Amino acid sequence: MDNEAQNKTANGKKKRTLLQRIVNAFLYTCIGFLVLLLIFLGISQTHTFREFLREKIIEEANSSLNGKIYIEEIEGTIFTSLILRNTVVNMERDNQCFNQSVATAS
Repeated sequence: MDNEAQNKTANGKKKRTLLQRIVNAFLYTCIGFLVLLLIFLGISQTHTFREFLREKIIEEANSSLNGKIYIEEIEGTIFTSLILRNTVVNMERDNQCFNQSVATAS
């Protein structure tokens, strides 16, 4: 038998080599990561994500500080600029910091 006849399966299609399978797996993996990245970028622009981020920031800060932090609202995106509206830091029943707007820019 010649080499081409060996690479054919019973239904007449060519059998893929190991290199072709590895390349296909790599391509599918890269495409999958790209799709997941695009989904994350889309979700991170929503109000729901900013609210989730605000709650996480408050939760982590309150567990680390000897006080409480309050953030009314987060505006902007995490990639370009982030604006914290009406941010208050209380420590031992005293207002340590009150800012109507805190902005960061990338």
